[in-house]
Amino acid sequence: MLVSTAMSMKIIRAAKLLVPLAGVAMAVAACSGGNTGSTSAGATASGFAASDNEPISLVQRRSVDFGERVAMALPEADVKKAVDRYRINKGVSESPYASAGADLDGDGRPEALIYLTGPEWCRSTGCTLLVLKQGDRGYRPVSVTERAQAPVVVAFTASNGWRDLFVRSGGAGMKLQTAQLKFNGSGYPSNASVVPPYLGEAQVNGETIIGPQAPPRAAGSAVSGAASSTVQ
Repeated sequence: MLVSTAMSMKIIRAAKLLVPLAGVAMAVAACSGGNTGSTSAGATASGFAASDNEPISLVQRRSVDFGERVAMALPEADVKKAVDRYRINKGVSESPYASAGADLDGDGRPEALIYLTGPEWCRSTGCTLLVLKQGDRGYRPVSVTERAQAPVVVAFTASNGWRDLFVRSGGAGMKLQTAQLKFNGSGYPSNASVVPPYLGEAQVNGETIIGPQAPPRAAGSAVSGAASSTVQ
């Protein structure tokens, strides 16, 4: 699903990233680019090459012209295959998720941001944000960030040739804060809860591509059907 280009210059206040919103599941279902599909309950990883689930090699570029375009449509079938590969490799049979496309590295093609909200992917302090890049063998992982809380904002700033991401972090006795995820040359931080709090401008220039979600569901809790997509 196309994410409206009218949002491309939206200014997101960092303070608002810390405020949970009611009715968020319906908002995500309306604005995310996820696709609902299923595979058989007995599916195995035998249909995928092991290398397909390994991090993709990145080509570093010295200069990047991002332009004003952020949100982009995703090839939903290709993204679903990549999510299937990833969750099967991790031994997870069902993975509710919200997804969106954005050109993070300025190459004119959409990277896929996948916010996994199933109990296997969440703790009390947040869920798992997966970034996938399109390669010769389909979408493959660039990085995995645990304990991140939506909304996910793609910033107009960049680090090492990739756009910065903003999420919330904290909870479960920890102070809620805004976390700026900066690309380090090979990926984004692996744990949002240990990223120093964002202390920059009061306003964050960026575009929200994955809206607020229901509170994180820790492992062992019931899976809600409110997520925008479910891979079975």
